[in-house]
Amino acid sequence: MVLRMACATKRPGSDNWYFRRRIPTDVQAILAKMPKNKRPRNWYAKHIGISLKTADRAVAKAKCPEIAALSGIVYRAFAEGLENNPSLTVDGWLRVAEANEIASKRIGDPT
Repeated sequence: MVLRMACATKRPGSDNWYFRRRIPTDVQAILAKMPKNKRPRNWYAKHIGISLKTADRAVAKAKCPEIAALSGIVYRAFAEGLENNPSLTVDGWLRVAEANEIASKRIGDPT
C-alpha cells in the first residue's frame, strides 16, 4: 500500500500555496454534528486547509513536513481525548481549537 504524503496545493485564483490534508472519517462524523463556528480555524467538513503564505513552491514544499507533523500531533491529542470521553463536548472542541491555534502560531499563521 502506498501512503500519499500531504503536499502543497494551490487554490484557484490564488498565488499562495496551501497545505491540505484529509480529515479521518471518524473525525468527520463528529465535525458534522458540531456548529461551524465551534470548529477549529481552517478545519472544514472533510479537510484541513492552511495557507503557507508563500507563492514560492520550494518554500511551500519545505514547510509541509512540519505542518504534517503538527497536524498529526493535534489529531493524536484529539483521538486520546475521545478514548476517555467518546462524546466530545463543546469544551472538548474548544481545547482542540486552542491546540490548533498554538500549532498555527508555531508555523507563523496569524490568527
